[in-house]
Amino acid sequence: MKRSKHVELICAISLSKSGLRDEVVWRFDGSSSYSVKSRYRLLQMKSRANIGEAAAISPMLSRFFSEVRRLNVINRCPMCENESESIEHIMKDCSFVRELMHAQWINFADQSLASVSLGSALLIRRLSWLRLVQCASLKETEMTLVRAGPSPPLHQAKWFAPPMDVVKVNFDSTFSLQTRQSVSGVICRDSEGMVLAACSFPHACISNAFMVEALSCYKALQFAQEIGLTKVLFEGDSRTIVQKCQADSSDLSLISPVIDDIKALAVAFINVSFGFEPRTANMAAHTLAQEGKVFACPMFWMEEAPPRTMLAAEKDRLALDIS
Repeated sequence: MKRSKHVELICAISLSKSGLRDEVVWRFDGSSSYSVKSRYRLLQMKSRANIGEAAAISPMLSRFFSEVRRLNVINRCPMCENESESIEHIMKDCSFVRELMHAQWINFADQSLASVSLGSALLIRRLSWLRLVQCASLKETEMTLVRAGPSPPLHQAKWFAPPMDVVKVNFDSTFSLQTRQSVSGVICRDSEGMVLAACSFPHACISNAFMVEALSCYKALQFAQEIGLTKVLFEGDSRTIVQKCQADSSDLSLISPVIDDIKALAVAFINVSFGFEPRTANMAAHTLAQEGKVFACPMFWMEEAPPRTMLAAEKDRLALDIS
């Protein structure tokens, strides 16, 4: 009998395996505690007509303002270079604008902007636009916006080998919000960068990307314990998950059951630590999670991995020899 969608969603809820005590938390604030401010924020979010569109635009705005913050804006007219480029200056006081107005037999020297007729204002608008177009073609306007300094070259982090007696276990995941399908990828390597073991785990009905990352971390610990590893460094490219695993305090977020299970499982190792690495240093695990999409059940490999994952791991190993 086919299960309903609601039953699958209920079954996908992660419950703690280590007896996590029930807690009452406010899920709409990072501190998990209710506040009037967070309540108002929630009401504002609900009042938006298209939250999905706002969420899609948000990263674009973030990148835009990040670029704007790196600019040093010189608030000076690029043509006359005598005064600040205010609206009054653009419309009336700039010598370049005056020259254009004189060519059109217009004299606003003794008039305020409030007394300008609609027709004259439109003409000013047209002439001012002409001024801006001409300014754009001049080399001097290139100095209007000057970067605060040359952008430093992008440094791509690379995978580093663990100490001699430690195994590094990298984990990552793929997640699709539309299909609610996700896959965890885990790869274990020694101090020479050689692949010791790898595995992929498919998940269904998981609606939160952070939950998938947390499950990937848990699967990494579970897999490392099953193959007999005792000194392990677990690394992933989700800083939030790593910080929660490193924290001594209890977690009260939606993924707290999985974080609690991770901490309970970590005590079984002789030496265990968690570290964050950006995606460029976690490509082997990321590739494994991508390749794991083709498998409908968990897959395990010993001293090998799927082809593309092996290529990514070999690239990391060769980078060790170069450095």
